[in-house]
Amino acid sequence: MNGVPDRLVLLLGGKCAFVELKAPGKQMRLLQRKRRQQLEALGFPVFCVDRPEQIQPAIDALLQWNPGEPIPQGIGAKIPEMPAVALTQSNTQGAESEVR
Repeated sequence: MNGVPDRLVLLLGGKCAFVELKAPGKQMRLLQRKRRQQLEALGFPVFCVDRPEQIQPAIDALLQWNPGEPIPQGIGAKIPEMPAVALTQSNTQGAESEVR
């Protein structure tokens, strides 16, 4: 599936997280950020790592986290928020005709 993070991390005790690997300073693409939102809405942590020194903090955060608790934030590279998208009336009408 397009946009899914590069790595799936599975640990004992039912802990599961996703990790997107990037070159130093590179950002997640829009679709990758959308997938991150979808995965986090399901309760899975998603980390973005763009430097080797970010790996251990991500592992430590995952080891301390328990499923059902708030997802660890601020670990690894900064992930830009998704831009807000507002549909105009013409876009909404076009979408309705496409659904029919």
